[in-house]
Amino acid sequence: MHTREMLAVLLLLSCMSKCQSESPRSGAQELGASQPSPREVADLLRTRVPVRLEIVYVPREIQTQAPITPGRLEAHCWYRVGIQEFQWSAFRTDLISALDGCVVGRGTREPDCRWGCIFFDTKGARVLTMYFDGGGSRGLLNGTPVTGLGPVVRVLEKRCSPLWVGEVKYHPLADWETQDRDREQ
Repeated sequence: MHTREMLAVLLLLSCMSKCQSESPRSGAQELGASQPSPREVADLLRTRVPVRLEIVYVPREIQTQAPITPGRLEAHCWYRVGIQEFQWSAFRTDLISALDGCVVGRGTREPDCRWGCIFFDTKGARVLTMYFDGGGSRGLLNGTPVTGLGPVVRVLEKRCSPLWVGEVKYHPLADWETQDRDREQ
C-alpha cells in the first residue's frame, strides 16, 4: 500500500471506532488527536468508503424551547434526504470542495443542530457524523464542537433547499421539552 492509502485507511478506522463508540445523543467531547480535521474528512470522502449519506434538517424558523441535539435532530427532523450512491455523486465533490475551504476552530459548546450529515459504509455502519447550526458558525464533527463550517452548510442549502420549498409554520419540535417531561412521568 502507498503512504496515502495507508493514511486514508487509518483515518477511516479512527472515524469508525469513534462513531461506533458514540451515540447521536452523546455530549461534547474534548478535541483530541483522533478528532479529524475538515481536510482529513475531505480525504475520507475522497476514498469513496462512505457509500451512503443521510441528511437531516430542521428549518431555522422552527422555534424550540431548548437547543436541538443530534439525537433529537435525527429523531424529529422536518426533512430527511438519503443519497444511496454517495461515493459517485456530484454532491460528494461539492462537500469535498467545501471542507477543503473550511478554517475550523475549537468550539466551546454544542450547536442548536439544524443540519446533520450521517455517512455510512457498505455494511451500514456510521463512519462519520457532522451536525451544524443554521448558518454553520457552530457544529459537531464526530461529536466534537467546532466552529467555521459555513461552507458546508452553504453546499447543503444549495443542494437541498429546492427539495423543500414552502413556508414553515409549526412542527412538533417546538414541544420537545413538554413531550420529554410527559414521557418521564
